[in-house]
Amino acid sequence: MKLEKIVYVTRLTIPKKGPRSLQVVKNCVALANQNIDVELFVKRNNFIDAEEFFNYYGLRIPGTLKIKTIPVMFYFSRLGIALFMAAKFLFKKGCTVFYLRDYKLAKVIISLSWLHRNPVFFESHQALPDYDGKPRVMSADKRSTVNYVHRKANGLIFLYDETKSYVYNNGTRTPAIFAWHGTEPDDNLDYSFPSRNGIYYVGNFSQRKYKIEILLEAMKYVETEKLILIGGHRQEDISRLKHCAKDFSVLEKVEFKGYVPPGEIKIYLRSAKVVVSLMWGSKLSNYASNGLPIIVPDMAIVKEVFRDGENCAMFQLNDARSLAGAINRTLNNPIFAEKLARNAHETAGKYTWQKRADKIINFIENHIN
Repeated sequence: MKLEKIVYVTRLTIPKKGPRSLQVVKNCVALANQNIDVELFVKRNNFIDAEEFFNYYGLRIPGTLKIKTIPVMFYFSRLGIALFMAAKFLFKKGCTVFYLRDYKLAKVIISLSWLHRNPVFFESHQALPDYDGKPRVMSADKRSTVNYVHRKANGLIFLYDETKSYVYNNGTRTPAIFAWHGTEPDDNLDYSFPSRNGIYYVGNFSQRKYKIEILLEAMKYVETEKLILIGGHRQEDISRLKHCAKDFSVLEKVEFKGYVPPGEIKIYLRSAKVVVSLMWGSKLSNYASNGLPIIVPDMAIVKEVFRDGENCAMFQLNDARSLAGAINRTLNNPIFAEKLARNAHETAGKYTWQKRADKIINFIENHIN
């Protein structure tokens, strides 16, 4: 059946700092660029016009993408959002599908399928098992919600093939595909080792999830380049890391750029000699898109796309000396660095947003009930 409309339902306010809003928006733009009508529902849209949207995200809104807001009386609860969506699309069946990535919201919308009768497709960003290879620890309620969505959705889009295999091995038979993070590589690679300076890290500074302290500790063993940190949604996170850098006696080797809007990050990365990721995720697709030598942890979930010595240099997770070794290995060998940059750029070309969108649309059309 020919797909006509994707209704992407979120609880987001845009713009919002952090990777989620950027991922959602880029996904919707890519899907809409495939001549599919896409309606993105958000709690609040703080952009005044399309130009302001472009200035922040660096993206043009195609005519087939409409950004709509959920009425305030509904968005305070997932049930309210689900009831609003069910009522709004009550008589629009067959060629319209709901698309989500919030497990709890997806569960409620799926439970109302008897009312709206529209297929529900879910994009999972879960890493199952967890990054250390062990089963992810979840509360009973969350595990029940996750299992419900995996069983009851019309189709599943997994960012990680390991998660897809894990879910299937545990009894789920819902149709599913693997679709890694979208990339947007430039047509031409412009990396030249002699013209670049600095070790760059872009992302969240949260202590709960990202162990930036390991990178600061690693700088004790790196002599040739400064560390440039881009990000930090909260001033307390930046202050914490400055104190940490001082404790490691590397404060003079670290430069804090603060938060940078997504549309401007590419400007900074054009100067980077080496980039570092401390986990899996969309950061890797951004680095690869910019054709840079990537330093990345040795994790099964990363190895689905990256290979040590080919398109990245790997280090042992949460090991400062191993991280420093991977950085030095790259900085001390310009030929090796340029090889990694070239191959990372080539890898990005295999996972563009448009290729990803085309794969997702074909998958949905094959599984519209």
